Amino acid sequence: MTKHRIGLHNRLCFFYLSTTNTRPSPLPAEATSTSPMTLCFSLAEQLIACRLLNSAQKVIQRIIKQSSSLSAVEFSISLGVDPDPTTYAFLIRQLVTSGETHKAEVVYIEYTLNRGIEPNHSVLNSMVICYCNLGKLDEAKLLFDRLVDLKWTPCSSACNELVKGFCSQDKILDGFDVFVEAINAEVLLGFGCYNKLVDGLCYRGYLDDAIYVFDVLCDRRVMPTVHLFKTFVFSSCKRGRVEEAQLLSMEMESYGFVLDKVMYTTLINGYSKNQKMKTAMMVFLRMLKLGCEPDKYTYNTLINGFLNLGVFDKGWVLHQQMVEFGLEPDVVSYQIMIGKYCKHHKADCALVLFNNMIQCNVAPSVHSYAALISALYKENRLAEVDDLCNKMLDNGLVPDHVMFFTLISNHPRGSEISLACTFLQEIAKKGCGIDLSYIPSPTSRKVTTDLILDIDHLLREIVARSLPLANVAFNIYMIALCLGGKLVSAQHCMDKMASFSLQPSLSAYNSMIKCLYQKGLLEDAESLVEVMQDQGQVPNQAAFLIMVNE
Repeated sequence: MTKHRIGLHNRLCFFYLSTTNTRPSPLPAEATSTSPMTLCFSLAEQLIACRLLNSAQKVIQRIIKQSSSLSAVEFSISLGVDPDPTTYAFLIRQLVTSGETHKAEVVYIEYTLNRGIEPNHSVLNSMVICYCNLGKLDEAKLLFDRLVDLKWTPCSSACNELVKGFCSQDKILDGFDVFVEAINAEVLLGFGCYNKLVDGLCYRGYLDDAIYVFDVLCDRRVMPTVHLFKTFVFSSCKRGRVEEAQLLSMEMESYGFVLDKVMYTTLINGYSKNQKMKTAMMVFLRMLKLGCEPDKYTYNTLINGFLNLGVFDKGWVLHQQMVEFGLEPDVVSYQIMIGKYCKHHKADCALVLFNNMIQCNVAPSVHSYAALISALYKENRLAEVDDLCNKMLDNGLVPDHVMFFTLISNHPRGSEISLACTFLQEIAKKGCGIDLSYIPSPTSRKVTTDLILDIDHLLREIVARSLPLANVAFNIYMIALCLGGKLVSAQHCMDKMASFSLQPSLSAYNSMIKCLYQKGLLEDAESLVEVMQDQGQVPNQAAFLIMVNE
């Protein structure tokens, strides 16, 4: 037969139950059945009745440690025995660990702060985690700062939760500040913190801070991931720091990782933008040497870089090499070369490429047509311009505001509204499939008001079918009105765009700025520039030249 040893508290309980007539207080609802917990509550009550407060407090501590029960605290207080700070600290920690953060907050505020109990190191750490889980990061940061001010070391979990919380709310610099405090206190952080901070800091452009986080990671002999290296390389190249990106890619290789074609192409693009084509080619050759096959985007990037410098022979060699490698040039490949040839007054070379493009069954884009038409206008080859315009429309392409600006710049003054109406009809017919048989040709209209009525009708029809095409149509009309000096109508057009949540293009804004300057409305022009910036549009060189020259 097994013998059970009866403890002191149980013996006292049995003794006092048999000798006292004191009526017991109602037990907490959590312990109403006959169970070890019920006996513990009963024992605590009897000990309190007999003024054995120290023993009662130990029993209550044991209850709380075994059950993390808030009702046990309430029961104890109802009997006039306040648990000690250690018990509260344990209860808060247990509640936070079990995910009962709202209860933990109640214990912290109502049973510690409101009773004048100073939170200790354990409570502050637990409440930092608690407030992070509740999404109350400001309260969590205050308690974290208090830990630091008291020269108490924050626990790893508190630091991890606070950093992740700030990162998830896009408060990256606040998260970085916590990270620095944690590192200074020699707290070991989880890898997730490093990952989130590097991602967030790189995305926001704080590359130096991100590199500091990365250096700490390496100093602690934690293995960086491919994702971290890629994040650094892409962000560094995006901000023109391509040399640093290449150093990081070399460090990545030292860890045994291999660069993929996207990373190589990103480095090539970074050097191309900085006009360092010799280095870009060195990266390209290393890519080939290590067996990483380039794609069309890699070749297009290199071709664009050489053509930007006017080195057409090397651009053409790369174009041919791309074909030899079995990579058929796409619309972007041709568009790059056609655009650059046109820009450097090589319209015939551009036309050869254009015809070659069609023979290879690659449909030219509107931008290719616009570049060619602009170049032909400059050489006064008007018959070829008409042929290209007709070919573009016959092929079902929808003209855009860039094409309109190209054509109207070479048309006589006074034809702005008529040409705009023609463009809107093509957008309605080719882009939206609208039947235009009932609308007369713009050239047959003798009164401008009739044209404007037609345009208003077309805009309504286009808006009803496609907002992206409506944005193009409104931009064309706004440019036409500004170039025609119809400022009030242009402003009304811009207001109408805003009512549909549409936004003018840079060309449309520049046309409006020029119109305002020509009419002497300088303050209005400056206000419009501010509106552009508020909408995220950065005035380009053309806008500033207008303001200087007009």
